[in-house]
Amino acid sequence: MEKINKENKKLFCEKCQKNSKIFNKNKYLCVECFEELIDHKFRANLRTVCKIRHEDYLLICISGGNNSMCMLNMFYKSFTQKKTNKKLFFKMKILYIDDSIFLKDKEKIIENRNKNKEFIENITKQYNFKDYQIINLEHIMDINNINLDLLDINTNMNLIEKYFNIYDNLPKIGGFKNKFIKITIQNLIFFYAIKYNFTKIIYAINGQNLINNSFNSIILGNGVNIRHEIDHLDNTFLNGKINILKPLQDFSNKEILLYNHYNKVNILYPYYKIENINIILNEFFENLQNQKPNTLYTVINTIEKLSLKIKEKRKCKFCLNELDDIKTELEFGIDNFLNIKDCILNKELCYQCRRMFSYYIKKNDINENKKILLLFNFLNNLN
Repeated sequence: MEKINKENKKLFCEKCQKNSKIFNKNKYLCVECFEELIDHKFRANLRTVCKIRHEDYLLICISGGNNSMCMLNMFYKSFTQKKTNKKLFFKMKILYIDDSIFLKDKEKIIENRNKNKEFIENITKQYNFKDYQIINLEHIMDINNINLDLLDINTNMNLIEKYFNIYDNLPKIGGFKNKFIKITIQNLIFFYAIKYNFTKIIYAINGQNLINNSFNSIILGNGVNIRHEIDHLDNTFLNGKINILKPLQDFSNKEILLYNHYNKVNILYPYYKIENINIILNEFFENLQNQKPNTLYTVINTIEKLSLKIKEKRKCKFCLNELDDIKTELEFGIDNFLNIKDCILNKELCYQCRRMFSYYIKKNDINENKKILLLFNFLNNLN
């Protein structure tokens, strides 16, 4: 009799008793109840943990991937709810950073950028989000001289060459190349936000991504900053001038993919290669989450309990995180050339970024090394 009841339970939604199609977090749900649960949680996160108000003007950062396109769909539903007490009324602007430079061929880059622009235009029209901006990734190399008021910024092969002059000299192991991409994209976003007076930035990062990023930070040597990696609201950058909001923190990869599938959400794939360490971390936590539905909550809750005491508030010139002190020679790693008093990396960059640029420093002289800081020093002038 018990076996029959268990089989019947699988057939019906636990909320409305319709036929169930989804099994998520030990619950059998129909598609409608699953979407209602996800949308409700998203709106609740915006109001409570992200503390978004009616008068806010939000910068919504999208990559075109599963998370960001799922989030846009959630925003659209939140704005168009039939029940007036469920509607959201704040203003928002979409920001897309085009990373087509990793195709390297000029014709392919331009061709894909035209497709990407068309994709963003169609999505914004579909969701009735009229305000959007597209910025090409290579313009991080000369951001002060770029007209960001244009919707279509030209491809600059000289800047692309400069970008790859650094990128190609990063360590090929450990996930440093992906970290470099992430930080340059983030710095572009920060610059745009400060320039146009945005104080709240929305990132489409779900719970599994946050955990992956936290463990990746430990591996790369930036574990001192993992506490704010998983916060719904992070105001640790640029002396609190901006707030990074993460309303998807409570969602797993499975929930995002299911939501996108049933809502027929279109996505763009990144043009850069995901490194092995990131793939391994993702698969590891994906398997744990499938076996134990509380994995994401448990890990995030554990990290939230960390209490970090940082005496100095000096910031790394590149990633803008807390600048950690060097206490032992072991912290310099294998490359002894970093253990030099005149090495500018030791004074201005955190341990993670020193390791990231170690090959570049080893290859070039002191004057060339200083150019790294000059290239990415524009944000520090905004503090």
